[in-house]
Amino acid sequence: MTRSRLSGFTLIEFMIAMLLSLLVLAALTGAFVANSRSRTEIEKANESIENARFVLQLLTDDLEMAGFYSHLDIDLAMTADTPMVAPAAKPNPCATAVADLAAALPMHVQGYDSPATLDSDLDDCLADQKADTDIVVVRRTATCVGGTANCATVAGAPYFQAALCDIQLGSLAAADYYRLLASTGTFNRTKRDCTSLAEKRQYLVHIYFIANNDQAGDGIATLKRAELGATGGAIAFSTVSLAHGIQDLQLEYGLDTSGDGAPDIFVASPDTYDPAGGASGPFDECSDHAAECISNWRNVMSVRLNLLAANTSATRDYTDSKVYTLGLNDDGTSLCARDLDADGTCEAFSDAVKRHVYQTSVRLNNPAGRRES
Repeated sequence: MTRSRLSGFTLIEFMIAMLLSLLVLAALTGAFVANSRSRTEIEKANESIENARFVLQLLTDDLEMAGFYSHLDIDLAMTADTPMVAPAAKPNPCATAVADLAAALPMHVQGYDSPATLDSDLDDCLADQKADTDIVVVRRTATCVGGTANCATVAGAPYFQAALCDIQLGSLAAADYYRLLASTGTFNRTKRDCTSLAEKRQYLVHIYFIANNDQAGDGIATLKRAELGATGGAIAFSTVSLAHGIQDLQLEYGLDTSGDGAPDIFVASPDTYDPAGGASGPFDECSDHAAECISNWRNVMSVRLNLLAANTSATRDYTDSKVYTLGLNDDGTSLCARDLDADGTCEAFSDAVKRHVYQTSVRLNNPAGRRES
């Protein structure tokens, strides 16, 4: 009988098997790495898209409510036979004194067109603002009635109460039309029966701006909001972060020059727009023509939002050579913060970060609706 002989792999066979295994492992590793990178890029893109959509929705919701002062018709209260008047100068949006808040009521919205640095007013409540990005201020009251379910009264915060009683409204005294006081004040405006107290709502001032950092020194451009409220039982501003990766915000304002509530012209800066179209051309700044400037802001009936959102981290082997234009200046040049030589031409970032532009238009329902009616 022939005996079978057992034998193992030879060295050459073993080396060939190892080589084939390494080739398979390398292919699997490459596929895993590629899939991981792809997933990371998708996650970064999704985060950027969600942040931008959140910002657009947030700004849209707030702007649509701009000028909502409960039952007070601010335009009717400023007719010739009443003492409520527009402010003589552009209000300080960071002011917290009740008298200053009341004086700014007619200014449902105001903005600052791409300031390189913060002026003395904005320094009071903003910090770390990204140069050459827009700032917008929204004034209104809360949609819920203070002191009701899910709308607790904030101790020390400002509250607004609009009168509905004919006696109060017929007094021709601006102070009788409403009350704007801290929550501890005396709210004695009444409903139509002139007996029951009218509802009171928290008075809100929101200042939107882009900061260079979320936390100090992290380098993440972030949309922030300074909110009027209370600190330690006193009226004060606090700042909250809203969304990371928002690198630029440019606004265009639709002005109603015919009084029908619809925008007739869009401008990047109502501060410098000459409504008369005089030979002198655009004004240099709001202080040069305070009356026209205040009128321009009160005529804002819609806003175009132009937003540049970026991933919060770089992408390997990618170069962003695109140029992002976020609307037009009043002279027809491009709107953007990325204008390094200030010639009205936007420039590419030329880095490894992916970006997208988002745009929408918002109708300011309260001022526009009052004019329509």
